[in-house]
Amino acid sequence: MPGFDRNIDFNKTKKIKYIEYPHPKGPIKIAVSDEVVSETIQKKIRDARYERHEANIIQKIVTDGDILLELGAGVGFISTLAWSTGKVKEVHCFEADPRLKKIIEATHAQNGVSGNVYTEILSNDAEQIEKRSIDFHIREDFYGSSLNSGVGREIKQTVPVPVTSIRKAIETIKPTVIACDIEGGELGLFDEIDMPTVRQVMVETHVAAFKGEGMRQLFHEFHKADFYYDPVNSYREVVVFRRM
Repeated sequence: MPGFDRNIDFNKTKKIKYIEYPHPKGPIKIAVSDEVVSETIQKKIRDARYERHEANIIQKIVTDGDILLELGAGVGFISTLAWSTGKVKEVHCFEADPRLKKIIEATHAQNGVSGNVYTEILSNDAEQIEKRSIDFHIREDFYGSSLNSGVGREIKQTVPVPVTSIRKAIETIKPTVIACDIEGGELGLFDEIDMPTVRQVMVETHVAAFKGEGMRQLFHEFHKADFYYDPVNSYREVVVFRRM
């Protein structure tokens, strides 16, 4: 497995270009880099097939004055769509892949999004939080990158990423909506977490990573937190939990 090359400057701006995502209100420009975003993903964006289910859902569930906390922000696509509704007043994006920070910021800037971008992993694991960093495994298609080295395609590189307590983040940001797509890292993340300001959570679930038992556990964690499964807005693997 390739090690982390500490001489790489991940904050150095790559050759960013903009491609258009078709939207009823007019095309939305999404920043990409050929070095980071594969042609397969770029084509999905152009064809309005990229994160299609999440895109449809997020635009339906946000309401006036919402504060969005996004975990696994990718290229800033979902947060930008949420902002395009004119209802979201604040965006906070956490993305573990250090190559994507400048791309997210470029997408936000191009579309007038008031966004804050953090190259950090939010965790509910006391040991991870104490260590303050954890290995993140980067794969060719960035949306397959994750903390899990055992599930997914070939790992291209492993990098240490700072870890922050999800409790602290929620307490500080006070989000009303959470969007989460972190390739299986959702299991256990919200367990016993106090989320007093949160109205809805949209989670892309990854049953291949944690199997049926994990899916049952994930639902139980939200039920304990006084959220219920919202069948109206959920679709297939993208699940919406709504506060009782």
